[in-house]
Amino acid sequence: MRLRILLSILALIILITAFAVLNSQTDNHFAQLLRLPLKLGEHQFVPSQILLGTGITLVLLALSRSLTKLLEATLRQKRESTRASNIEAIVTLTGYGLVCVAILVGVSTAGIDLSSLAIIAGALSVGIGFGLQNIVSNFISGIILLIEQPIKSGDFIQVNGIEGFVRKVRIRGTEVVTFDYSTVIVPNSELISGAVTNWNLNNDYARVSVTVGVAYGSDVRKVQQLLQVCAEEHPMVVSNAEMIVPKPNVTFTEFGDSSLNFKLSCYIQDAEKRFGVTSDLRFAIEATFRENGISIPFPQRDVHMIKAAETSTAG
Repeated sequence: MRLRILLSILALIILITAFAVLNSQTDNHFAQLLRLPLKLGEHQFVPSQILLGTGITLVLLALSRSLTKLLEATLRQKRESTRASNIEAIVTLTGYGLVCVAILVGVSTAGIDLSSLAIIAGALSVGIGFGLQNIVSNFISGIILLIEQPIKSGDFIQVNGIEGFVRKVRIRGTEVVTFDYSTVIVPNSELISGAVTNWNLNNDYARVSVTVGVAYGSDVRKVQQLLQVCAEEHPMVVSNAEMIVPKPNVTFTEFGDSSLNFKLSCYIQDAEKRFGVTSDLRFAIEATFRENGISIPFPQRDVHMIKAAETSTAG
């Protein structure tokens, strides 16, 4: 905050000085020096105009920041009609647009011919070819993410082994908060060109699967029924067949080495809570099996000890 105040004061000082010099009728040495044209190659610059352009740029940058905050506050008051992700996209793109306008106005005021910037653009293109391509790629990818919104704030995503919630989509990188509450900055180009799992893109549903084994000799139909009941009694599990996702399903997967293996699959309405629901189902299954006398075996191994007959010979 203090830095912003100092920059604002500096911008006002520069702006007032430039106006005073340009409109001054005095011939003091300082004013003459600032009004003295400087030649750089074929181009001519006036220091006072450069000061004026710099001051106007700083003032417009501060103004653009204030307008961006005002726009965000206004949109959040009307959040009923505007989604949070749309607010973020509108505010970010508007902010960068205002910054570009501020810079262009400042450059024009400074007396710099915009056509001469083509030389700078050419030099930048060479730099992009030698090492800035990643920055440009992330910048363009950020704009695509903000406009198309395949990933937005609040989404739960998986990308390159990183799993967490999207905090904010920025122009260069996207902030992802993991379950360790650490923030990972994922380059936007990876989100555009790579494979990304977004659990909240089209809906908030998520599938939950629990595998369990029971002892040989158990009533498999009863096991199927108990697993079905455990899923249907959980408040987060979708058990209505009329929903867009299937109701809970139990499959007899295989005859294991030490157990008969089953898999319970169901859907929940909030993907963010799938880990908690999975744990709840395991607790419920263990308690239900214990009440109904169904045991969950552990791997058993038969060890055969062979004792070699010792023979002794008298020498």
